[in-house]
Amino acid sequence: MESFSPELINVPKNGIELKMVLNKNKEELKCPICHNLIWNYTDCSQCGNLFCNYCINESISKVKDSCPVCKVTPFKSSGSKALKKLFVNIKLKCPNQPCDEEIEYSEYITHLEKCKFRKYRCNNNGCDYVNNLQNKKELEEHSKTCQHKKIKCKYCDKEIKQIDFKKHENSECQGLIKCPFCGMAMQRRIFMSNHADSNSNNIKCLKTKVDHYIKECNKYKDELAKLQASSKNEIDNIKKDFETKLDDLKENNKKLMKENEKLNDDILNWDKSFQKLHKKVLLNTKRRRSKDNK
Repeated sequence: MESFSPELINVPKNGIELKMVLNKNKEELKCPICHNLIWNYTDCSQCGNLFCNYCINESISKVKDSCPVCKVTPFKSSGSKALKKLFVNIKLKCPNQPCDEEIEYSEYITHLEKCKFRKYRCNNNGCDYVNNLQNKKELEEHSKTCQHKKIKCKYCDKEIKQIDFKKHENSECQGLIKCPFCGMAMQRRIFMSNHADSNSNNIKCLKTKVDHYIKECNKYKDELAKLQASSKNEIDNIKKDFETKLDDLKENNKKLMKENEKLNDDILNWDKSFQKLHKKVLLNTKRRRSKDNK
C-alpha cells in the first residue's frame, strides 16, 4: 500500500520572515541573499558575513563557488560554533494562526511539528491543497485522488501527473501496444487516434473497419424495421378508418333505400288517386255532353 506523508507547511528553508521575529535587533541577523532572518547559519571565513545554509549553497552553485559579498573563491565557512550564541535570545511568533505562542529560535521546528494549529499540504508537486491537523484524514483522502499525483504509464513506464495523463496518452506516449483486433504493434496514440477508432473517418484496422460497417448495417436494418413497423401501423390505422367510414356509408345507404321505398309507395298511391280522379272527370264530361245533346 502506498505510504502517505503530507508535507508540514511553514517549515523554514531559506530563512524566517522578519515579521515573525519579536526582537528589536532582527535586522542585524538578516541574510544578505533572502533578506529573512538567517536559518541554519553558515559564515564566510573571509568576510565574516552570515547566510542561510540553503541560500549560500544555492548561490555558490550558480556563481562558481564564490562568496556573494566579498567574492572570494572558493567559499569557505569557519564552522565556528560560537556564532550560535547570536541566536540564543531570538524569540519568534508561530506562523500557524490562531496560535499565539512565543517560541525560542532553537525550538522553532519542534514547536511547528507539535503545534495544535499546524497545517499540512499535499506532497504532490504543483498541488496547493492545504488542510489543518484536525482534517489530516481529509488530506489523506485528497492525496488518493489528487490531479497532481504521478501515475506510471503502463505503455512507456513514464511517470505522468494525472492532470496531464490524457494528453500524454493521446499525443506524447512513445510506448508500443498491440492492436487487440489485428495484432499489429504501434504507438498507443496512433492506435487511439485512428487505427481502431470507429468514430474516425480513417480507420486502418481491417477487423475494426469490418465490425464498424457491420454495426452501421445493423443500425440501418434496425431503422428500416422501425420504419416498416411504423408504416404497418399507419396502414392499419388507415384501413380501420376506411372500414369505419364504409360501415357508416352502408348504414346511410340502408336508410336511403327505406326512404326511397316509401317515396315509391307514395308515388304509386298518388298515381292511383290521379287515375281515379281523371276517370271521374271524363265520366262527368260525357254526362254533360249527353244532356246537352238531348
